[in-house]
Amino acid sequence: MIKINKFKFVPVVLSFVLLLASFPSALFAQEDILKDPRLDSIAEKYGVEFVPIESIQHNIQSNDNNIQQDTTQTSELEPLKFKDVVEFEQFLAQLRADLDKRDVAEFSIDPSNPTASSDPSLITTMDSEDTYIISWSAPFTAWGLAGAFATKNITVNYSYKYVNNWPQYTGVSSIKSHLGGLNLIGWEQTGGSKTYSQKCSPKDTANFKVVGYFLLGAEINGFPIGAKMNDTWEGSLTLKPPARDCF
Repeated sequence: MIKINKFKFVPVVLSFVLLLASFPSALFAQEDILKDPRLDSIAEKYGVEFVPIESIQHNIQSNDNNIQQDTTQTSELEPLKFKDVVEFEQFLAQLRADLDKRDVAEFSIDPSNPTASSDPSLITTMDSEDTYIISWSAPFTAWGLAGAFATKNITVNYSYKYVNNWPQYTGVSSIKSHLGGLNLIGWEQTGGSKTYSQKCSPKDTANFKVVGYFLLGAEINGFPIGAKMNDTWEGSLTLKPPARDCF
């Protein structure tokens, strides 16, 4: 019959019980933090959706992405680290303030006009097609992003023609967006729209609106969490008339 020294056995059993007690908390840490009631208030206040970090990793865009192509490359998610939920909320509040400083990026181009006539009484009906990238700086001041250089980019494929030597849009076939120059967060577009307006002649200006959300990964006291923050980008592109005194 084997005898067990009860004095040595008790500490071993106690250590094993403590190990089992700590294991579930580590295993379900991310699920638990997503259930934190404080996140509901933060989500409503700043327009954020909290998700498992794995669900957004494959959507994080690489800085090496060629925005002229309809591709999205993947990159390793680099999480921002916070000591607690309070510090995380402070970061989201500042990020929301940065995004709410919204303005319209206005650009103009002088399109090529191989078919335009010097006689303004003639109407050119042939359509031309082109692509343009509206790109402007997007400064961030939120903790972890302060001083980082980033650009918002809207790539548009459009067609136009000349009427009485005045350029005007005939259509827009594609509106796509991309965040450049920043590897801490990503951007995913969910929709894009356009309207036309007049600066010098009818339909010489296209106004673009892109909606989507920023993607970011974070660690709160070591527990991973993903977040999506809604935003809207706006830009306009005006077709400049050739040798006309309008601008």
